[in-house]
Amino acid sequence: MMHVTKNKIVSIHYRITDPDGKIIDDNTPFDPMEYLHGHHHILAGLENALEGLAVGQEMAVILAPEDAYGAYDSEKLMEMDRSDCPVEEDQLQPGTVLESSDGMEFVVKCVNESTITLDGNHPLAGITLHCNIQIVSIRDASPEELYQKQPLSTQNKTCGPGCCC
Repeated sequence: MMHVTKNKIVSIHYRITDPDGKIIDDNTPFDPMEYLHGHHHILAGLENALEGLAVGQEMAVILAPEDAYGAYDSEKLMEMDRSDCPVEEDQLQPGTVLESSDGMEFVVKCVNESTITLDGNHPLAGITLHCNIQIVSIRDASPEELYQKQPLSTQNKTCGPGCCC
């Protein structure tokens, strides 16, 4: 029997909720998510918890913010002049995601006549996550998957790396 260890391609179904039970993400109605275990492609706290599990096993994991998306950092809140914002005024509202020239993402928290308040925290920063995970399958990673450090899709396995079919 194969177990979740480094360099295995692991397929999981998951449901993630906040402490109040509100669903944050759920892939159970869909195909399982595949990832290359041991290469930090999922949250570190979750990857550590899944180590050693076998196909069919289920686990409930509670991830403190430090093991998930980090603590909420109020220093990542910033204000900018509304006139400096490149977004059209009719598209500027709380919840809008803006990207800076260096690729950082900010969520618009507040818009008033002269300024915009932006939040650079991950939307799940500061939230304890409740994760229910089921191991669907485990297999050895191919040399190509190890080289690319991620699972290759079935389509790429048929056509080869770099295929655009």
